[in-house]
Amino acid sequence: MKELLSSGDVRESTLSIIESSIPSDLLWKIVEVGITLTLESGSSGQQVMSSFFANLYRERLLSEVHFVKGFKAIFDILDDIEIDVPFAAKIVGKFVASAVADKLISISSLEKIPDKVRQPMMESLNGK
Repeated sequence: MKELLSSGDVRESTLSIIESSIPSDLLWKIVEVGITLTLESGSSGQQVMSSFFANLYRERLLSEVHFVKGFKAIFDILDDIEIDVPFAAKIVGKFVASAVADKLISISSLEKIPDKVRQPMMESLNGK
């Protein structure tokens, strides 16, 4: 996925995931690792990763269950991430908003969204 951030080639990265034969029960790690990798990459890297996630969903490689599990994993470690990346909650909120807007997940599928993620998510969904 690091190559995706440097090349921006969503199609090639999708093919790499198809060829890698990752077990279905571990596919949620793509969401967790993808978000983690982009935290310091800037908005262009985050947009590429969001496009990649949407493409994996369209190709039926990732499902809502994978996104929910991946986001939950990020929520669980967000306090630790914020030690190194203080604005991480805002970025994660934008990723959640993008996933909702792209119809990859529904807000109701995420049991507990931390308040510090919910606010930037709602701002992004409302176009602020």
